[in-house]
Amino acid sequence: MASQAQIDANRANAQYSTGPKTEAGKAASSKNARRHGLLSTSCFYFSDEEQDDYEQLEKDLREECRPQTEAENQTFVRYAFNTYQLIRAQRFEAESQDAYLAESNEANYLRMERMIKLTALIERRVDKALNELRKLQKDRFHSLEIENEMYLFGQREPIPVSLPVVEMAKSDLRRTTPFQLAVTILNNSPEVRAILMAQTKPIEDIPEDLLALQDLPKAA
Repeated sequence: MASQAQIDANRANAQYSTGPKTEAGKAASSKNARRHGLLSTSCFYFSDEEQDDYEQLEKDLREECRPQTEAENQTFVRYAFNTYQLIRAQRFEAESQDAYLAESNEANYLRMERMIKLTALIERRVDKALNELRKLQKDRFHSLEIENEMYLFGQREPIPVSLPVVEMAKSDLRRTTPFQLAVTILNNSPEVRAILMAQTKPIEDIPEDLLALQDLPKAA
């Protein structure tokens, strides 16, 4: 059993080995025992040269994709990051194939097989992020048309980015136009709900343009 003097000495010595304290030192130590970093979700694993290449790729893709909302930007970042990871994975996969062709042993085969699986995984991540970004942007453009129609009613009803307006239009063929979707959304706004709840008698002389909308869903 260690004596109290040994315990005190060990505690004193431990003070001289507490790991890096500066941000640069912490960043460097985080790369210890690094292999490829393809499963990382952060560009922390990139070398200085890779970091420059990644930032240039992200800049080029941003100019092409042009995300506008915060939701679009977060999705775009995932798309750009995984796109660069895919470039790195394809390079590692080619290197592993060359190594196996040069020396066909079990270790090289397993490494090649792992690289092929990782590349396929990252390809799916890229496709998923891009499809999500496209969906968000498609909904945003359709929402702008609906908001313009609502403005004609004298109403400003912000449409949340999480509302799948395109899917709403597809779900019912009676609601395929921005005008009809605008009426549906306004009909379920708090202001219209309050008016409907306070309505005590039927409205007389309903305008013909509103009669055409009588088959639209009514507010609960």
